[in-house]
Parts: sequence; structure tokens; C-alpha cells
Amino acid sequence: MVFFSFFLFFCILLLILYKTKIIDALHIIVYQIDQLVRNMPDDEYRTKYSAAQKMQLLKSQQAKLEVRAMPAHSQLKLKAHDKKTKKKRRKKIAKKKSRKVKLSLDAADSSSSSKSKISTGSSAAIPRSPLLKSDVQLPASKDEEENALKWKHRTKYIYETERISLKLKEIAAECTKDIELRAAMNDIIARIDTLKKARDEYYQYVQAQNDIFDKQIKLLDELQTMQIRELTNKVHRLSDTFKNIDAKLSVIKAKLQNITNHRAKKTLIQSFIEAFYAIF
Repeated sequence: MVFFSFFLFFCILLLILYKTKIIDALHIIVYQIDQLVRNMPDDEYRTKYSAAQKMQLLKSQQAKLEVRAMPAHSQLKLKAHDKKTKKKRRKKIAKKKSRKVKLSLDAADSSSSSKSKISTGSSAAIPRSPLLKSDVQLPASKDEEENALKWKHRTKYIYETERISLKLKEIAAECTKDIELRAAMNDIIARIDTLKKARDEYYQYVQAQNDIFDKQIKLLDELQTMQIRELTNKVHRLSDTFKNIDAKLSVIKAKLQNITNHRAKKTLIQSFIEAFYAIF
């Protein structure tokens, strides 16, 4: 009984430990999702922090991402996806640059042609100035910075989602283990119930056998007491008979003694008479 109770307590303790692990993992995931939502780039993030603070935050996040370990297959997938997105982004940036250059050149050509028409009346082309290219490249550099920031944020979110998916897989595995453990616990409890039933039946059988043995012992005791009483009565009877026999024997001995004495007396008288007759 003590062994079964101890085994049940041990199984319940294991189940509680598994549940606490799952709850802790869920708390960690909720906390990380909350941190992700708080670290999302929004209008407040853009307006509230300065450029230095943004760079510092990005560096710290990048360091965290570099420190965090990821599986090889996910890294390969991310690298392939990054290459594709980089190519697409470069194509988009090149298209934007070409459009802006064309627009600026068209504007410069139109302005130069209007000026030449006014001044000389001819439509001679004015050579392109390098200032226009620099003016066109400034918004492109801003776009590149914004795209780089977006790319960093995107990689961070990809890493976080990958990590959360791995954590969820671990939790799913733990849940399956918990389900298997519950099934095993149910099997153990069913077996314990069957063992308890068998034990109770065996105890009942043993109790019935003990009752039968007690009854038989009582009967044997009663028989022994009856036999002892009968034997004692017989012994008393035998002792009485022996006493009677002793009394009779003593009477017989007395009679025999009397007879012997009487015979001895007769012989003396007869011998005296014979002697007397012999003398006379």
C-alpha cells in the first residue's frame, strides 16, 4: 500500500513539473511577442528618438541577432530569400534612379531650350551639368538609408518569427510528451486500480481462510478439552478400582496369614500328640 501511494505521488510530481515547464515557455513567448510589438518601428519611434539613439538601438538589436543561434536550414532559407529581395530592391532603386534622371534631364532640356529660344531663337542643346546628378543622387541615398533600416527591421522580424516558431515547435513536442505522459498515467492508474481490486479480493480470501482456521482451531480445542476430561475421568475410575483391588488384596493377605497360622498351630499340636504317644 505504501509503495503504491509513493508511486502515485511520484507520477503526479512529474506531471506538475512538465506543466510548469510548458507554462514557463508560454510566458517567455508572450513576453517576447510583447517586446516585439513594443520594438515595432512606428511614427512615435521615428519622431521620439534621435538618429544616434536609433543607430544605438539598431546596433544592440543586431548584436542580439548575431548572438542568437539559429539552425542551418533556416539560415540557408533566409540567405536565399535575402539574395532574391536584394536583387529586387536593386532593380527598383535603379528604375527609380533612371526615372528621376530622365525627369531631371527632361526638365533641364525644356528649360535650356526655352532659354535658348528666348535668347537666340535656336533649339541648341545645353551640356549637362554635374550638379543635376548630385541633386538626383541625394534622394536616392535617403531611400537607400530607409531601405537599409527597413531591411534591418525585416531581418530582425524574420529571426524573431523563426525563433518563435522553433519555440512553438518545442512547446508542441512538450505538449505531445505531456499527452503521452497523461495516457501513461491513465494506464498506470487503471493498472493500480486492478491491482487494488486483486489485492482486496486476496485479502477477502485470506480473511475467509483465517476465519475457517479459527473455527477449526476452536473445534480442535473443544475436542481436546472433551478428550482430556474423559481421560481424567477414566484415570479417576482406574485409581478407584486400584484402591478397591488393594483393599481386596489386603483382605486376602490377612485371610492367608490366618490360614497359615492355623495350619502351623495344627502341626505343633499334632507333633506334640505324636511325641506323647511315642513316650507312652
